[in-house]
Amino acid sequence: MNDTVSTSVLIVEDDRNLNLALSETLIAYGFTTISAYNGQDALDKLSESLPDVIVCDITMPVMDGYTFLQKTRANPELRLLPFIFLTARSTSEDQRRAKMIGIEDYLSKPIDSKDLVAA
Repeated sequence: MNDTVSTSVLIVEDDRNLNLALSETLIAYGFTTISAYNGQDALDKLSESLPDVIVCDITMPVMDGYTFLQKTRANPELRLLPFIFLTARSTSEDQRRAKMIGIEDYLSKPIDSKDLVAA
């Protein structure tokens, strides 16, 4: 019997196929995943359970990644959650903005599964 608890990852990605692919990749590496499709959906999921890390797109409907990050950082219960942006927005300006508001890592799409797991 395996008594280890796997690391849980909240995947916030509006492209359902990519969300599923990220989830399947992380599960194959032993992670558990929770899927959300925009920032508001992710906030709702965070009220149910806290993941060990958040992997989040920036450009999404309803609530974008920047707004979602700001809301998590403003909440004392969520502010220390590790946060990784995974996005097609790869300009240095986007990366600087994200780092200024407190992300742990910034990954560009398309992502290699080993880079995702390493982050």
